[in-house]
Amino acid sequence: MAVHHGCGAHSQLRRVVTDRILRTLHRTGLAEVFALYPTRAHALSPDRTPG
Repeated sequence: MAVHHGCGAHSQLRRVVTDRILRTLHRTGLAEVFALYPTRAHALSPDRTPG
């Protein structure tokens, strides 16, 4: 969370997560806080739409 908040408004920390981690983040409500992607290619794509 500290790294996420430290990025500021002009940067976005993108995370690649497995299904297991994604389920945990959904349960805790953190999936809505972070930009999450299923693969590195998705995270680095020009449109950067979280998936």
